[in-house]
Amino acid sequence: MRRARASVRPALFIGGAHKAGTTALFQALAQHPGLCAHEASELTFFVEDGEHAQGFGARAWLRHVPPEAELRPFVAKHVKLMYRRVALERLAAAAPGVELVLVLRHPVERARSAFWHARSHGREELAHFETALAAEEPRLAAGRAPWHDTAYFRNGCYAGPVREARAVFGAERVTVWFLEELRAAFDARVGELYARLGVEPDFRPERERGANRATRARSEPLARALAHVFDSRASWKRALRGCVPDRLAVRLRHGLVRWNTRESENPPLAPETRAALLERYGAPNRELAELLGRALPTTWES
Repeated sequence: MRRARASVRPALFIGGAHKAGTTALFQALAQHPGLCAHEASELTFFVEDGEHAQGFGARAWLRHVPPEAELRPFVAKHVKLMYRRVALERLAAAAPGVELVLVLRHPVERARSAFWHARSHGREELAHFETALAAEEPRLAAGRAPWHDTAYFRNGCYAGPVREARAVFGAERVTVWFLEELRAAFDARVGELYARLGVEPDFRPERERGANRATRARSEPLARALAHVFDSRASWKRALRGCVPDRLAVRLRHGLVRWNTRESENPPLAPETRAALLERYGAPNRELAELLGRALPTTWES
């Protein structure tokens, strides 16, 4: 059985963008009785160097693959896959027939949402969005990974990642949707993916309101502690996996994070911050529209 699971590969992979509605899309695919998916919120194997180095026969891969994946198409997600060329290449090499889906959100709204998400999950210590924006380049220069949650501006410059994805997979195997068009016709879009995967296209998944809605940490020190404790790159965590069943660890983490967060509306963005970001995104957005050969949503203009 272990050998069979080691041979499982994703049939469809949602590769980003971060904070762009990918959780709702993944949950819709995972609910289909003809498909199966990983239990953790993200399949980290292709993005995390340490995991990938262990190979498909190791626990680093097997913990993501449920037994039913041997019989049904396996769907997966990692919101930052699109930002790492090497991760795209690893996936393409392992699963030559995989379909890649990318969802793009208004870059200013995505950046703001990513900031508050990072705050609530203990991955952002700065209290103000504007301060974090100013810190982005120094952080990257100091060695922080450019696909990190806190690359707020950079992760909204979509043309580069889309171009890389097309170069690795071929344009015909990369589906790019704007969040606005996904929201406007969610069932139809999901049905398209069901059909591509060879399962009943008329299945209607239950939709949780705001699958990845805005939250705040009840205790920010606890949020930072949890982010450290559950860092997938921590050597002690890798050792602990030999003692604690993976599904139990996933449920423990999710339970603690849920307990420490509460729903909250993100505060409005200062008009001058929005205006400055819209100006900065002008050239990257024009590059994206030219690359895709279609107009961007009009909402991206304001």
